[in-house]
Amino acid sequence: MKDTRLLFREQQGSEFSFESCWLILQKCPKFMDGIRTRGSGSNAGVAGEVEKERPTGRKKAKTDLAAEIEDSKILKQLVDDNKERNSVIFAQMKRKNDLIEEQLTMDLFKTDPNSEESKTFFSFMRKKRLASIMDREAA
Repeated sequence: MKDTRLLFREQQGSEFSFESCWLILQKCPKFMDGIRTRGSGSNAGVAGEVEKERPTGRKKAKTDLAAEIEDSKILKQLVDDNKERNSVIFAQMKRKNDLIEEQLTMDLFKTDPNSEESKTFFSFMRKKRLASIMDREAA
């Protein structure tokens, strides 16, 4: 004990004034393990427990929600843009297919323009074109 007092005086620069307390506490289980350095382990009460994840705070929850809303807006805009682009592409492809079909049909009947079938076909096509022009003007 004398060596310990001398060591304490050298390190701290003053006498150890709680010797009576130490005589009582040295027999407690907490102080019987020996000398521990600070930060060398976990607390005795928490040693067996698993560290729980902290709940999300209000500010973090709000920023997460705002980011999620922004992401959903961007995704919705992308979906709308894709739908619009697809509808334009579909209309263009339909128009192209109609033109190809019309050209093939005309090529088929160009072989003999004076035949009854050719005359019937071209008459039908004229009526169809006239009807589509009239519909466009009415709208």
